[in-house]
Amino acid sequence: MKKAILILSMVLLMAGCGTITKTGNIEGKVLNKVNGSAIPNAVVWTAPPTSRVLTSADGSYCIEGIEPGTYTVFASASGFHTDSIRITVVAGKSAKADFMLEPGP
Repeated sequence: MKKAILILSMVLLMAGCGTITKTGNIEGKVLNKVNGSAIPNAVVWTAPPTSRVLTSADGSYCIEGIEPGTYTVFASASGFHTDSIRITVVAGKSAKADFMLEPGP
């Protein structure tokens, strides 16, 4: 019986090793450069493309499940100039990409 418990414990421990996170996240805020206020519903996306997300009411966003690598992250909102930031995503970590958008056409 003890041998069966030991083997079962080893199998469960080994199974846990396979659950290492292989992707990362990109998160940040999109704010108005003039007054620092949040820009809700701004569009944030990456190149190479992974996905597009909208910012929340406080200007924050998170793009999850990004493969490790270097990306250009873009932010755009109606009435503001589009901006971009180059970042590197590491597996199991969150890369920070904050934006201060300038008002414009």
